[in-house]
Amino acid sequence: MSETRLINVGVVPTISNKKLVVGDRIVYNYGFVYRVVGVRKRTSKSRVLILKAESSGKVYDSRFFDKGFSPVVDEHNKYVRVRS
Repeated sequence: MSETRLINVGVVPTISNKKLVVGDRIVYNYGFVYRVVGVRKRTSKSRVLILKAESSGKVYDSRFFDKGFSPVVDEHNKYVRVRS
């Protein structure tokens, strides 16, 4: 398991994108959260996911992630900070 530093969150552990499943919550800088609602395509080098923004509800139909991408998955709202 590796770590990354998210702005306004700090150093947090990441997982391999191969372990992402429908329902996982991916956290980005400043606490933006997207829920995985589907997996469109899997190859040996990449994945295409369908994500839904939790703040706006907007669905992003084709988000491409290469095999080197290691997201931060927030299972219990540990990393999400309240934005003002």
